[in-house]
Amino acid sequence: MPVALSSVLFIAGCLSAAAVESPEASCGMTPSPDCLNDMGSCGNACCAAEFPSSLDFAPLFDKITVYLKAGGADGLFNYTGGASGLSLATPDGAWTTICQGTHTTFKKRYIDTINFAIRKLPEGGSIVRMFSISNTAGALGDMGQNRRTVSLLGRELGLGPMAVLFGCGASPSLPAVSETGDMWKAPALANPAVAAKNQQVIEEYFRGVFISSDFNLNKWLHEHVAADGIFQFCPLTAMNMPENPYPHCTNAQGKDAYLRYVQLDQGEFGNTRIANASFAVSADGSEVFSRYMVTGTLDGKDVPWFDQVMAWTFDSEGQVKRTVFWSDTFFWNHLYKQAGFRQQSIGLASPTPQAVFNIVLPLLIACAVFLAGVAVGSRFSSSYPKSEPLLAA
Repeated sequence: MPVALSSVLFIAGCLSAAAVESPEASCGMTPSPDCLNDMGSCGNACCAAEFPSSLDFAPLFDKITVYLKAGGADGLFNYTGGASGLSLATPDGAWTTICQGTHTTFKKRYIDTINFAIRKLPEGGSIVRMFSISNTAGALGDMGQNRRTVSLLGRELGLGPMAVLFGCGASPSLPAVSETGDMWKAPALANPAVAAKNQQVIEEYFRGVFISSDFNLNKWLHEHVAADGIFQFCPLTAMNMPENPYPHCTNAQGKDAYLRYVQLDQGEFGNTRIANASFAVSADGSEVFSRYMVTGTLDGKDVPWFDQVMAWTFDSEGQVKRTVFWSDTFFWNHLYKQAGFRQQSIGLASPTPQAVFNIVLPLLIACAVFLAGVAVGSRFSSSYPKSEPLLAA
């Protein structure tokens, strides 16, 4: 009897005796170092990993299907379907097998979908890629269940060491560039030197604008904003029209437009003070995020403290190519309505010269027509002979 087939039958025999449901593989019931919580790596929580194996794809496919159909170590695995014997070529070897199963947790009966793909290596052996995702709508976190399921399967199937592709509660719990499988053979994007430099530029901006007494903002902007820089800001319900009262929307594109908007902002919202400023930098260092509390005056009137967030995106030359500005939208909506009402009131109280002209001219024309009519009527009336009064019969 071939060794591969005998090992499959051995696994099947062992599992048939152990197919009774147990809490062994459920993180909510049985603690394990594998239960590392993932937070929304795929929208929902998920775990993707690869395992090496010395076996060819055919016996691996048999082992996976037998294991799932028998219920697995806790009796809660299930086989959904799949196919083997494929040949989808890549530079790293051909994908030969794809199949799917599920795992159900012991107590809450949460179901996770498990996808398998096997790639045949040119030098012999295989790579098994596994992907587990929480099926429950809105399962941002999983208490580590997806990682637990994938790592358990790797051990139970006798595969090599687990290499996380993304998710699985890794830090950060987001997709990351990997050199495993046929993913891009690219260097890691993270660059601590670039990240530190870009954050330093933004902190310099904040110190200059809000702390220094002799900071030249225009000079700083000219030095650090790219020629094609964009400044974007739009609070709730404000329309994207330049004649709108502040706060208004903007999508200032190009360095000149960017600078003009910042100067307008300075003229209308002033005396700014900030507190509780914090900074974060993206993994590749190209984006710097700042969050802070701010207060000041809008058109000379004090406003209360509110939250603001800014995101600065840098190009490869270290120049700011995009600034996106979020604010407390409910508060800005209130200011927007106030500003609109104020402009409307000013318009009614102090009409423009054109408005006065548009009102007065029709009145003058009407008066002239009326007087002309009176004059003509008087002239025609005087040309008729006067009749004698009628005598009573």
